[in-house]
Amino acid sequence: MEDKGKKPQKERQSVIDPWTVEELTHRVSSEEKKFLELKAEYESIMEWAVKEIPDDPELLVKRLGESDSYLARSGEMVATAKYLLTMATTKYILLREGEAKDRAALSKEMKQSVEIYTSREKFLYDAVERLNASITHIMDSLRTRVAYHKEYLSRTGGWGPEQTIPRKERMGSRGIGNG
Repeated sequence: MEDKGKKPQKERQSVIDPWTVEELTHRVSSEEKKFLELKAEYESIMEWAVKEIPDDPELLVKRLGESDSYLARSGEMVATAKYLLTMATTKYILLREGEAKDRAALSKEMKQSVEIYTSREKFLYDAVERLNASITHIMDSLRTRVAYHKEYLSRTGGWGPEQTIPRKERMGSRGIGNG
């Protein structure tokens, strides 16, 4: 006999069903591709970032323009890396939840397991975030150097292609200008 006041209990379905596994597989392959592309782009921009900053005013201005583009792109890269980290975490939790018998046991070891499982995504996210901050500092340095060159030009009355700023004036007491 059925109790009319109670709704029948639905059997808890596994979080992992064939459609979800197929979707996860597709997402994993596309996210793996995104991860590898992002890592390659990070390495490329990092090569640019570690190059020595030139002292030639024209090259400084050119590099400042490049840094504008790289700053914008690295901001997008931070968002993509965060997405990849979130998706890897979600995937791991969904896979573990489907096999867990005891939710308490799952939650105890989950944090450590997630950190291990997502370590490469976390590394890329942290690296891209640091790259973004580094580009900001590079831009500040470039702007300072361009401003110094402008000041030097206004004091000396010109700039020839063969001229360089004398070392003593270039460095000053604080490393910038006449300090």
